[in-house]
Amino acid sequence: MANAAIRAESVLINTPSPRVLECTIFPSRRAIMGAIALAPAIAATTLPASATMSSAAWDAAFADMQRKKAASDAYDDYLSELCARMKASAPDENAIDWEALDVPHRAHMLHSADLDEYERNFVEYGHLWGGAGSKARGVAAIESIRTFREAKAANAAAHGWDEAFDRQEALTEEYSAAISKLIEMPAPDKAALMWKLNYLYADEVSAGHSSAAYCAAWIGVVMADADRFLGGEA
Repeated sequence: MANAAIRAESVLINTPSPRVLECTIFPSRRAIMGAIALAPAIAATTLPASATMSSAAWDAAFADMQRKKAASDAYDDYLSELCARMKASAPDENAIDWEALDVPHRAHMLHSADLDEYERNFVEYGHLWGGAGSKARGVAAIESIRTFREAKAANAAAHGWDEAFDRQEALTEEYSAAISKLIEMPAPDKAALMWKLNYLYADEVSAGHSSAAYCAAWIGVVMADADRFLGGEA
């Protein structure tokens, strides 16, 4: 098998962030593929021991996976550069009067907090927290967060973040589908089986981690491969 020596590279496992205005972390391939691997099986969970696959078909599918991986890798690099440009032109969160708000989690206030509710609390109870000036100062700080959100949304739109996110997601899904196709193919030889095992488990073993669970369809195919090539060996 021409590509048997190629080993799956390590990919960081990240929790996908929402597309909303954030580019610090974007969905990794492993995150999306993990969802595919854990999905309920929709086909038979094992293949007959006699199932075979030609080396030519496997190599064609492997080459297709490599092309899609290269496209996804290249776009990941572009997206990282785009994130850097967005950060360079992003509004400054430190301009907000955080002392007036006295909140433990800035990220929550910046991106997801219900600012109207916070403002109502300041209007009603702000004078109890720090004197007569606390109410007006807190309300002004909340308004500056609204302004920050609007500026960040405008910055993301100016850089085409939504479109870039959609493109990266599409390329990742194409690469994930190509990996799934390979895993679900009967391996044509032991080298192909070894590639599957490396892809599924090598990163976790190298890092000393427990293995992730995979769906029955994937494991069933790999077990059928092993049975064909190793079933009669002592």
